[in-house]
Amino acid sequence: MDIRQNILLVDGLAASYAGVVVISSTNWLQGLYQLPEALLVSMALVNLSYAVYSLTLSTIKREGKSCGKNRVLRVMAAEFKSTNRL
Repeated sequence: MDIRQNILLVDGLAASYAGVVVISSTNWLQGLYQLPEALLVSMALVNLSYAVYSLTLSTIKREGKSCGKNRVLRVMAAEFKSTNRL
């Protein structure tokens, strides 16, 4: 497997791993770095959002479809709507 061909997949998986690690160790990181919990949670959410974006691009690339901005934005908007229901 040539990592250059799957860079978006590797990038998305790394971002999701980082987001999960930060969200699961928020209390420990808060005590270690004296950062507000809200900042750590928002950093984790940014990582997870980026992971969704990168993995979406990776999926589109694998399917052989064009990487048009409209398609990516529609997929991201659908993900955002489904995760932000109150």
